Amino acid sequence: MSETPQRKRRNSGPTVVITAEDGTVLHCTPVETGETLSTRESRWMVVEPSGDELAGPPFTGFTTRADLQELMSSWWKSQKAPPSDE
Repeated sequence: MSETPQRKRRNSGPTVVITAEDGTVLHCTPVETGETLSTRESRWMVVEPSGDELAGPPFTGFTTRADLQELMSSWWKSQKAPPSDE
């Protein structure tokens, strides 16, 4: 049985704990993802209370805690919204 290789990632900074508007505690760490220079990008890796990891919004650098709170809460809300019927 072969395993599917995971994308390589490298931590780019410290983990920040954010409480979303719905009260969910999210552990957010900026990481670099991608196998090659052409596919490499920096994103927030978000760990849910269940332990599931999600690729969050792009990491564009450190901002104020208030800005990060707003960014992650907005992103989390969009992830939990029901799909639209378009």
